[in-house]
Amino acid sequence: MINALSIDFEDWYQASFVNIPSKEWVNCRPAIIEATDLILDFLAIHAIKATFFVSGYIAQRHADLIKTIHRAGHEIESHGFWHQLAYKQTLEQFAEDISMSSTVIYEIVGEKPIGYRSPSWSTTHIPDQAAKILLENDFIYDSSLFPAKNFFYGNNNFKTDIHYYKDTNLLEVPPSTLSLAGLRIPVTGGFYLRFYPIPVMRKLIELVNTSKPVQLYFHPWEVLNSYPKRSMPLTQRFIQYYRCGSMLVILNELSKRCQFGSLRQAYPEINQAIINRHN
Repeated sequence: MINALSIDFEDWYQASFVNIPSKEWVNCRPAIIEATDLILDFLAIHAIKATFFVSGYIAQRHADLIKTIHRAGHEIESHGFWHQLAYKQTLEQFAEDISMSSTVIYEIVGEKPIGYRSPSWSTTHIPDQAAKILLENDFIYDSSLFPAKNFFYGNNNFKTDIHYYKDTNLLEVPPSTLSLAGLRIPVTGGFYLRFYPIPVMRKLIELVNTSKPVQLYFHPWEVLNSYPKRSMPLTQRFIQYYRCGSMLVILNELSKRCQFGSLRQAYPEINQAIINRHN
């Protein structure tokens, strides 16, 4: 079974908990070039094609980096432009953000993104409105609705399997969860991938793989520990920085027993949705 591996392609200064205004980003020292070199080397060594959900701002600032990722055969999809929480924008701003991202990506790689992931899973709070805007912008799939509730995002009422969202032709590819003792346990990436001990994560993946792929994700800044750190409340600091620098070590251990690929490789439903949309 091929499990999906995706990268939310943003730099450290864009992370929601870091909370640096976008007008100050130009003054922040990028970490994404160093991180991308490490990520691409790792993917090449393990012969993995991954899906990169790219921030339009990063694509515009580091166009050659996006071209390099694309030439290596990885999928380039949208992570919006400004990495702003969807529910803190007006719907007009949200639509403009998505459109700007698609335009920038098209100008760099010559292909429009067909997949979208909202920053910090923030369309969880406005799923109906977001789906409408994504369809209006010709997206074929979304991977934003987190089907497990925590203090920041998620909804336990969301479906856990790949599905068409509410009878639309927008395919929803949710991050992975596992039901244990009546609870939905995230079996996915980011903080969860850094937090779970590797043997626990292996077992969780094994359990999910009895019926479907697991979708793991991470951020470029999670493969490093050398970028500037910001002061923030203790809980947020733990989530943001715990075991940063260990991500590729963790993925290397998991790849010894698991096969990884891009979202389109792991979910043939996406390719079928592409065919259906164009027929």
